[in-house]
Amino acid sequence: MRVIDALPVQWQNSLMSFEPRHKKDFVLNDLIQLRVRKQDVLLSKAVSKTIYVEVRRKFEKAPTAQARFTDQFFNSPLDWKAIYKLPFKVAMDTKTCEFQYKILNKCLPTNSFLYKVGLKPSPLCTFCDEESETLKHLFIYCHVTEKFWLDFISWCNKLNISLDELTDIDKLLGIWERNEDFLLLNHLLLIAKQHIYDCRNNYKSTCPSLRVFNSKLNYIYQTESMVMKSNNKEQILIPNGGNM
Repeated sequence: MRVIDALPVQWQNSLMSFEPRHKKDFVLNDLIQLRVRKQDVLLSKAVSKTIYVEVRRKFEKAPTAQARFTDQFFNSPLDWKAIYKLPFKVAMDTKTCEFQYKILNKCLPTNSFLYKVGLKPSPLCTFCDEESETLKHLFIYCHVTEKFWLDFISWCNKLNISLDELTDIDKLLGIWERNEDFLLLNHLLLIAKQHIYDCRNNYKSTCPSLRVFNSKLNYIYQTESMVMKSNNKEQILIPNGGNM
């Protein structure tokens, strides 16, 4: 049957009217008829990808982290399909997408986890040194991080990017289409979260600042502009006044 499928379409059509003359030709005729019946039943839909998706659907389970986020934000319905797609819509580099993937799957190392596995002497937050450093504390509740988010909101509004506040969901999972600049905002949020985490990993444990964030943002802008220019694509410019 694979040999028959590999033949040109015109040859296959000719074989449909094939009349066996010898005993060995009956085997070929049976294969041809079987192929015809197979096409009639499947109607060209039973390709390998469709079969794989249908089989997988019976056994797939939502990630454990997804259930935890759902419990954490039980008052807000979460569109997980959109949440998983968002980083790939707003970021060009795989490193940024991978960073958000680790947050969504709660596998971004923090002091709370590193202490449990014996790689840190304390589970306390790198910045405030007051509470256990979990993802939720690091990106939402730490007062050092809270100050940075307030500066971030003020900076966005100075650039005429309307942003009244950042909810807990916004900081961890992303901003949805309640804002006309939501794609740009989500890109900036990803870079901001990377900056917070990079400061935590810094040898001197420097606190996140808008000045350093701006430098990182300008570097990314220049790099992506060069990539887009080399690919002959139209540049997407950050609004004027990006520097503080």
